[in-house]
Amino acid sequence: MCFSNSGLALETYTLIIERKTMDELKFLIVEDNASTATKLEQQIESIGCHPVKTVDNAVAALQYIEREVVDAVIANVFINGKPEGIQLAAQLKARDLPIFLIASSEDPEIYRQARRVQPMGYFVQPFSKYTLQNTIDIALKRRRSPEVGFIQDAFFVKQNNLLRKIPIDEVLWIKTEGNYSLIHTITKKYVLKLSLKKVLEQLPTTYFIQIQRAYIIALSKMEDIDTSTNEVIINKERLPLGRNYKEALFSRLKILK
Repeated sequence: MCFSNSGLALETYTLIIERKTMDELKFLIVEDNASTATKLEQQIESIGCHPVKTVDNAVAALQYIEREVVDAVIANVFINGKPEGIQLAAQLKARDLPIFLIASSEDPEIYRQARRVQPMGYFVQPFSKYTLQNTIDIALKRRRSPEVGFIQDAFFVKQNNLLRKIPIDEVLWIKTEGNYSLIHTITKKYVLKLSLKKVLEQLPTTYFIQIQRAYIIALSKMEDIDTSTNEVIINKERLPLGRNYKEALFSRLKILK
């Protein structure tokens, strides 16, 4: 299933979430079970937030987001028997709109799929209002603090006693090499003694996305996508596009049909 990728600009959502306090946050609930939706509304109200709307499918959620101001979304992983919550999370990631996912059981496969779209929080029912409040509070602090005082257009890698600056716009892709990660830039390569997972956790998701188990790419450097071979082309190099990562990548694209 694919949803519309239009809507408010990414910067709009960033400014809204960073300037508001807990008691000002407007939550959109996506839940197809009426009793669960009612309980969620009550829990969100009990921690001082505002459940502004409840919808029972992802398409309706996106339509509401396009019309109204929403600060965060809380959605069930499975809606109407389909993983619409995960698909919605992939869409909202491109807009930088926070989403919290809910699962009805501790299924490791569902959790693995949910982690791939990097929700701001993941809950397994039943959960208390204090769990909800603590997770939202931590997520808000995590969004606010990295922006203050940090260089936005570069990161540094340590080589012996030297911290070497790497401009973000020079990075092409990053590939795992055993226990190491290899950063490919326009001019050279850098080896990090970090797993690809650890590298991804520290990179700004606005600029980078994982396209395969062994590859992270810079979105702005992508030239073409060969759908016949499932490959992303950057700097004339063909990189594999994994089946499980394809939907998240396509959700970040504006495709004219």
